[in-house]
Amino acid sequence: MSMSIDEIRTTEKEAEQLVIKAKQKAQKIIQNAHQESKQLVEEAEEEAAKEIAKVRKKSEKSVQQTEQQVQAELENTLQEIEQQKEKNLEEASEIIVERVTTVEEE
Repeated sequence: MSMSIDEIRTTEKEAEQLVIKAKQKAQKIIQNAHQESKQLVEEAEEEAAKEIAKVRKKSEKSVQQTEQQVQAELENTLQEIEQQKEKNLEEASEIIVERVTTVEEE
C-alpha cells in the first residue's frame, strides 16, 4: 500500500503544522517560566529588602538603647564624682579649721 503524492504532501503539511504548534507551545512554556522566574526574583528581592529594613531598625533600636544606657551611666558617674568632690572639700575644710583651731590654742 503506497501513498499518493497528494497524501504524502498532506501528511508533510500536517507534520509541519504539528512541529509549528509544538514550537509555539514550547515558546509559550519558556515565556511563562521566564515570567514566573522574574516574578519570583522580584518577590525574593522585596522580602530581602523587608528583612534588611527589619534588621536595620532592630540594630538602630539596639544602638539607641546602648547610647541611652551609656549616657545614664556617665551621668551617674559624674554625680558620684561631684558628690565625692563636695565630700573632699568638706573634709578639707574641717581639717583646715581643725588645724587653725589647734594652732590658735597653742
